[in-house]
This record gives sequence, C-alpha cells and structure tokens, in this order.
Amino acid sequence: MFQNVPKGVVIFTKWILHDWGDNYCIKLLKNCWAALPEHGKVVVVEVIIPDPESDISCGDEVSKTAIGNDMVMLIANPGGKERTAKEYNVLAKEAGFASMKMVCEVSTFWIMEFYKNI
Repeated sequence: MFQNVPKGVVIFTKWILHDWGDNYCIKLLKNCWAALPEHGKVVVVEVIIPDPESDISCGDEVSKTAIGNDMVMLIANPGGKERTAKEYNVLAKEAGFASMKMVCEVSTFWIMEFYKNI
C-alpha cells in the first residue's frame, strides 16, 4: 500500500488511515490518487473526532467514544490517531485530491469520499 495501490474507479479503505501518522497517510493517499482514473474516488471509513474549536457536541456520548478511540490509538499504535474532518480534508488536499465529501455517519464512523477531480 505504500509502494502502489491496484487500479480502480473506486478505492475503499476502512480503519486504515487512523493507523498511521500524517506523512504515511499522505503517501498512501497519493498512491490511491495515482491508481484512480480522472473521475475516480476513494471511499474512506474512519472515526471522526469533534473539532474542539468549532464542534459544540464534544460532550455527547458519540463524541466521548470517538475521543476514547483516539486515546487507544495513542497507547496501542504509535503514530496512529483519530482525526477531525478538517484534518482528513487537509490529508486529502495534500495528496492531490480536488475535494472531500462527508457522506454519512453511523455512530462514531463517517463515510467520506475523496474525489480525484471535481
């Protein structure tokens, strides 16, 4: 996955990016970008933690669970972490994707789509 990614119109990842620091995520996403056709996309399923600067729901149970997952990543997986939606958007842009869409949420999980072109 850090060498290359099989070509496809859609590339699906679930609980992959949270295992890695930003530099590794960007490398993986750049490989995904290169494997996509012009109008391809990457579908990403990850936990999204609330943005403490703008998210007023930080005290709800879903947010507490997401933040707890981030603590587990800190302890169990050096370099891994849960991210905010803004942080995923930055990773997508750094890897060359034109846009990111937050598709839907189930509990702490979000389905995101990173589009190669608009």
